[in-house]
Amino acid sequence: MTIIEHITENKQDAILWQSGKWLEAAEDPYAKAKAVESIGKLIFSIESELIRANYCETIATYPKFRQFKLKKAAINTAILQQLPTKEKLELPEPNRLPPWMNLEELDLKGFCTVEDKEGHRGYWTIEKSGKYRITNFTITPVFHVEGKGKDSRHIIEINNGRKKAIVDVQSNALLSVEQLGTEIVAEGNFIFFGTSIHIKRIASELLPHFHRCSEIKQPGWQRKGFFVYLDKVIVPGQKEAIIPDKYGVFPIGEKHYLIPASSEVYSNRDYDSDPYELQRALTSQKPKVSFSEWATLFCKTYTRGKGLVGISFAILCIFRDVVFAVNGNVPHLYGYGEKSSGKSQMAESLTYLFFKVKRTFALNAGTDFGFFSFMGAFRNCINHMNELDEKSLNDKWFQALKAAYDGEGRTRGVMGGQKNQIEVQHVDSPLVLTGQYLATKDDNSLVSRSLILPFSVIEHTDESFAALNTLKELQADGGLNGMLEELIHLRPLMEKTYYDEYTTLLASWRKGIGSKHYNQRMYQNWCHLSTLYKIVSKNIALPENWTTFDIYCQERADFYSQLMQSSDTLTAYWNIIAELNDNKV
Repeated sequence: MTIIEHITENKQDAILWQSGKWLEAAEDPYAKAKAVESIGKLIFSIESELIRANYCETIATYPKFRQFKLKKAAINTAILQQLPTKEKLELPEPNRLPPWMNLEELDLKGFCTVEDKEGHRGYWTIEKSGKYRITNFTITPVFHVEGKGKDSRHIIEINNGRKKAIVDVQSNALLSVEQLGTEIVAEGNFIFFGTSIHIKRIASELLPHFHRCSEIKQPGWQRKGFFVYLDKVIVPGQKEAIIPDKYGVFPIGEKHYLIPASSEVYSNRDYDSDPYELQRALTSQKPKVSFSEWATLFCKTYTRGKGLVGISFAILCIFRDVVFAVNGNVPHLYGYGEKSSGKSQMAESLTYLFFKVKRTFALNAGTDFGFFSFMGAFRNCINHMNELDEKSLNDKWFQALKAAYDGEGRTRGVMGGQKNQIEVQHVDSPLVLTGQYLATKDDNSLVSRSLILPFSVIEHTDESFAALNTLKELQADGGLNGMLEELIHLRPLMEKTYYDEYTTLLASWRKGIGSKHYNQRMYQNWCHLSTLYKIVSKNIALPENWTTFDIYCQERADFYSQLMQSSDTLTAYWNIIAELNDNKV
């Protein structure tokens, strides 16, 4: 082998070779840091920023350097330390600059912003070879969505002089040419020509100008004290609604909040899958009738006490967190009966009180993701779970329906998140369950967690059909959820009086019936309905006086307590017979 062949076969990149020598000699963290500083100085000696960026990337991922666990950010910091703010540019004389470039801004920031309409729009800087275009667009800071890791996002407006676009990007994209470039090019002719050093210079100037806001992940009632529709916000006691701006942001006091589904970032676009399709159902609709008028019509449609139960359950949904705070649970509404008996129709009528479209989840179809996402989409609204059949329902979903009574959702790991990072999908809206048969598995576990309503075809009358048609006309007109504001404004009263009213009423029920047929869950469930009806009826005219409805609720609680007791006895009897048979006794 000749000397030339030997050199050709064994030659190495000088910068990688020298970097390796420095790192191999570093025996402690301090020495390793000094080695990284030396690598930064070496790379900085290269004139081309593009080549410098490539070496930074290569050294951080070089297979032979994996043992040193280098981070790209550390190498990049070492390079940037060689760039004193006012010495990083060899500034030309002012008369050598194009008239559209600002020498003072160049000196201060390391780049200048050009906003003319003559083809120069973007960010520019000076290199040894002359003027250098960093981007063909400018960025206007909008909002910083607070969060940790991937939940932290920045909303920016980009403008290339011909088109503007609102873009929602992860915060770390503002420091990455590749990530930001990928996000913005999807909007059109928005190109980043610069390097990582350029993007950091620009980001350092933009970041202080972002207003901070918190994301509304579950529209509906918020713990901070307001109700969020997609297009307006209701604060109890405040006459005028708050309207989000074009970015989906609105203020409450000194704090700002973001409704992503209301933002221009996601509106009026052609998505194969709209990420906020579920939430758009809570767009507010102006009703043509009052809550009192709707309640009267609802009772004419659903007779024999069902209408009053439905009205009270709607009230329970709006004040779900107030009810939950008493015992740590909230009952489901469970309608069962033959086909065409009206159970699903009643559930749909209730959902139209909250949403502008029919919103139902079929329990005989769908995925785990769809199931849990549906139940956790809103706070203090309503979830209709249709086609409940314990024979075909997978046990995971059955257990989830039980757990929803106690406010328990699903806990899962976050893909791509930090180690041990988890996400909890909460169930913060009550459930309406409908099916042909009553699910009695697990010792009536679902029955005991529900307000049971049996339905029958023979209950329908000409008057109820006429009322139903009128109700459907109101629903078809775009929904009725504007009426919820009447209830929302009763929030301070409900928070102040509910606990005392409920506990006093339940104590009087217990005193009246003793312990003969008492089932605690069943009595608590029906007592919630009676208490809610009592408080609201003092402020909004409802179809029946409270005393009559209270008697009805007590009777239902007693009836289903007896039913469960009889069912438990019968179940025990047949278990004994089965065991005797198995043992051939």
